[in-house]
Amino acid sequence: QTPPIPVKIVMPGYPKSMGKGRSRVLFLILVDETGNVVQDQVIESSSYAALDSLAADAVRQSRFIPAKLKGKSIKAWTRYEVKFGQDR
Repeated sequence: QTPPIPVKIVMPGYPKSMGKGRSRVLFLILVDETGNVVQDQVIESSSYAALDSLAADAVRQSRFIPAKLKGKSIKAWTRYEVKFGQDR
């Protein structure tokens, strides 16, 4: 089995109201057979609800080459990280 591969990565901007800084949100996402994110779950929060929400919106807009099993596209779970700030 090959995992989903990101092909369109949507990166959210860091809100100016939060000043300068760095943060990240780690997701567990389900990518369907067409490469769309159909389910997401925060597994490591940024500790800021606003950043988590921006990251979730970005994840849902990202697109993937779907996972494959024996040459056939399948639904699959994978981890996906969204970074904010200078580490991107």
